[in-house]
Amino acid sequence: MSLEIKQETMLAVVEKAMQSDPMEYCGEFISNHEEVGDTLTHLAANLARLTVEDEDDMSSLMAQATVISSAMFMTYEMAKAEVEAKELEDLFDA
Repeated sequence: MSLEIKQETMLAVVEKAMQSDPMEYCGEFISNHEEVGDTLTHLAANLARLTVEDEDDMSSLMAQATVISSAMFMTYEMAKAEVEAKELEDLFDA
């Protein structure tokens, strides 16, 4: 199954994410999607460690992890929205 994320979906998710502070957006995502949020947060923290030169610089590490998390969370929400839209289309076509 291929998944195409429509431009409208991408813009809607980005607009929603941009309406709040990145930390607030991430916190809301984690509370709404606990299992996925935890997994992606751990991945973001590990990726942030690869991009921050001084691992002891916690503020830089947190900022980078938040940016990476936000991007991954938005991508997840885009894919989820497209899957749900496809399921609705299939339901009405049946």
